[in-house]
Amino acid sequence: MAIIPNFPVDLADLHHAWHAPQDHPNLPTRVHPLGSAGSGLEFLTFHRDFIGRFHAWYDVQPFADQAAVRPWADVPSELKRSDLGWDAWAANVDRIANHPETIASADELGQFIEGGVHNNFLHAAAAQVYNEPILNTFHSPVSTHFYQLHGLVQNWWVNWEGAHAPPQRSTDDARPSVAVFGRYPSRNIKSLYGVTTDGRLAQMWDANGWHIDFPAEAAGEVGLQFEPCPAVFGRDPVLNTKSLYAVTTNGRLAQIWDANGWHIDFPAEATDQPSQKFQGSPAVFGRDPVLNTKSLYGVTTDGRLAQMWDAEGWHIDFPAEATDQPGHKFQGSPAVFGRDPVLNTKSLYGVTTDGRLAQMWDAEGWHIDFPAEATDQPSHKFQASN
Repeated sequence: MAIIPNFPVDLADLHHAWHAPQDHPNLPTRVHPLGSAGSGLEFLTFHRDFIGRFHAWYDVQPFADQAAVRPWADVPSELKRSDLGWDAWAANVDRIANHPETIASADELGQFIEGGVHNNFLHAAAAQVYNEPILNTFHSPVSTHFYQLHGLVQNWWVNWEGAHAPPQRSTDDARPSVAVFGRYPSRNIKSLYGVTTDGRLAQMWDANGWHIDFPAEAAGEVGLQFEPCPAVFGRDPVLNTKSLYAVTTNGRLAQIWDANGWHIDFPAEATDQPSQKFQGSPAVFGRDPVLNTKSLYGVTTDGRLAQMWDAEGWHIDFPAEATDQPGHKFQGSPAVFGRDPVLNTKSLYGVTTDGRLAQMWDAEGWHIDFPAEATDQPSHKFQASN
């Protein structure tokens, strides 16, 4: 049996009270009765928050097994049996998973799931197939299968949100963003970097007035156009040398640096995986300004969080995939905090495609957790910057 040891009593009682308030009269319970207006959204929200609270406890336990609680991608094939009642619910699941645009609101979605396939099939079928009778009771959260099942339900909700999301802003109406390199902070002298509305990477600096030029064009790439939000690594404020990083409109991660003129190359294309394309804005961690060594971080167009670093050539790997939760996909622009340049240790931050704020750090291997879900408001979801 996939029973979770030492399961917290307060979590078990919280779930039990939500479904059966008479058994725990002093604990909070659902506000909207099953099938009433608001009950569907309450069902989805309660279980999302409950899963967040569970992971805040479970993920730090020595016996934690993320594969055992990973959400199902679909109703498992072993549950799709006529004798279990699958035939009566197959069309409903197809509508939920493949035609979410036909469901008008999250409340309607939650009601459709809770009063349908959730209450009448999923728990009972899983309890029978996996020989886990407790799955068909209000004490089901002590089973790892509960989190697989309700993870699937949460993914259905995320899928519905994606189908009903407002159109993404075009580059033309995206909120502008610039990078800044403080050349002489005590005198308030700085260089600014931004992308113009026609895609040109511009440098502006203040020296007896403001000036502007275009580093990529000075490096010989006159027609190259960029996405918003470049990053800058100041190699030497005294000599005013810096390296710029930006993603082109066709997904190439460019490095532009000044050393007796401007130069340009494409770090990812110099690795052993040269076909990677990128979205959003890169982040840079300057490991050693004197030696001009740095690590770059970006999200690929297929949602992989990539790390690139220069050490006798460029190299690439994927930190999140080296953790014990390798399935996460990311969106937008990551951030990096260099904990120790000498030891080359850092922490990375990114938003997953389902809105979770992830922290990854390297300490004898890569690790991952979700800071917001460890707070007293674990249900928050986040949006990514372009």
